[in-house]
Amino acid sequence: MSDRPNPAPTAADRVQAWGAWLRKNGPTWRAFVIAVVLLALADAAARVVARWDLARDEFSPPWRSDALVREYLQQLAEYRDPLIAMVGDSTLQPLPEMPHEITVPNLMQQRLRAATGNPRWKVANLGLSGAHLADQLNIVRLLPKTAEVVIVTVNYKFLGPQAETPLTIYPGLAPIQEELNLPPEIRILTAPVWIARVGWRLLKNHWFLLRNGAWISDRLFSNRPGAWLHWQVSNGWFRQQLHWVRCTMTGAPTQPISYSRWQPPYINDMRQAVSFSELRLGSKQMLKLFALLTELRQRGFITIVYATPYDWTHLEEYFIADRRTIHGNLELLGALIEQAGAVFLDLSEMGEPGWFLDMDHLTAEGRGKLADLLISEIRKRQRMAESLGQ
Repeated sequence: MSDRPNPAPTAADRVQAWGAWLRKNGPTWRAFVIAVVLLALADAAARVVARWDLARDEFSPPWRSDALVREYLQQLAEYRDPLIAMVGDSTLQPLPEMPHEITVPNLMQQRLRAATGNPRWKVANLGLSGAHLADQLNIVRLLPKTAEVVIVTVNYKFLGPQAETPLTIYPGLAPIQEELNLPPEIRILTAPVWIARVGWRLLKNHWFLLRNGAWISDRLFSNRPGAWLHWQVSNGWFRQQLHWVRCTMTGAPTQPISYSRWQPPYINDMRQAVSFSELRLGSKQMLKLFALLTELRQRGFITIVYATPYDWTHLEEYFIADRRTIHGNLELLGALIEQAGAVFLDLSEMGEPGWFLDMDHLTAEGRGKLADLLISEIRKRQRMAESLGQ
């Protein structure tokens, strides 16, 4: 009998051993069937929960996702009471420090119901974080006819050259593109790509969890994955308690700590976004805006477009933007919007420093003021329509 040690197993030996183990212990067809059934049950349960979520008054789309937007619009098409649709970006959405109840659409809804005595007023929140005008156009194309008024917020920082590269942030809302009429020989070569694209589209259309998974993470983690924890650590209850313990141990005054968004990276980003000198009417963004206004006019919606309020105290303090340039561009923009049959409100000057969380996101007080301004404009337009009808 040889005393030589057995040679160490090679990589090929290990692969063969793993293969043999898998053949012997691998999942059977029964396990596959059970997994499919469990996945189908989870998908069905998610659909039921989503219907409940969509029916809530304060529903708003998830953070940085178009999950449930199409379903929400389909549900709004069945609404037969006064309906306003608000289309915009994250300035309409909940934030970690601003819950669902304190969005501009929800505040408008509450105040319209109180002012009119009609509890059926609905203000639909169609704000998508970072949505560019191409995304807003796609939403407008999907709007139901039941909306009486459409309010569009135009954020000035999405009108310049910086915003043209990421033109469409939410391609899932875009119309389905027809396949090109290619020659037979090219069709044969591209068949695998075409099959993969069609298969993926069908899978997304029918697998609810795949299409709307971001909605689940949004509801679990408060507006976006990790946002709740990040807010608590940076500015919320956790950090306040740690600050109190530290002050108690060191004997320092226990003044509440504050968190400022105005850090150099944010200042530089905003400066690049809004520092362009003039509107380029032939730019992709402006063409999308004109297409959006044309769509709304052709479909007969009462349309109000407003320029997003900005915190001018900080914009001027950090030399982010030239006030005269922005107002000159907004004046030109307003004239074009009015010519397209919509009402334009330049609200970029609305507000005080205490009404802002950063350059363009409002506090609870600022959101309430904006809601009141928009309600006043809506009621004015309704009175004008009634007088014309008489």
